[in-house]
Amino acid sequence: MVFLKRSALVVTVLLVLVSGSALAGGVAYVNLQEVLEQHPGLPAAQAEFQEAAQEMEAELAELPEEEQQQMVGQYQQVLGQLEQELQNDMVEDILDAVQAVAAAGGYDTVLDQGVILFGGTDISDQVVEQLLNDYN
Repeated sequence: MVFLKRSALVVTVLLVLVSGSALAGGVAYVNLQEVLEQHPGLPAAQAEFQEAAQEMEAELAELPEEEQQQMVGQYQQVLGQLEQELQNDMVEDILDAVQAVAAAGGYDTVLDQGVILFGGTDISDQVVEQLLNDYN
């Protein structure tokens, strides 16, 4: 799903930016795809996005064909902005959970699982648990 892939990329970049030196402490990694799929807000975000898309599609269907072509670009832009806002909210939640787990576990560096060849500690389950606790 494009929504999840874009979010995973954003989170990966942000995790690398907030991580410290690997030499100063432990290295951990997170399966961001798994965390995103288990984010408690994902179903609501997807539903909100789908609802907005369906509303815009219904509005387009009522317009004459010439106006439809003009409005498609505008609606795509609106949907893109909505998707970005929804992703940003989830990214913030995930980063907060990663930082809490990293601090509790003494990890100075947290990376996405996709960049780990070997070593490190998988904290994905702990991040999901923290995310669920924070979300409730």
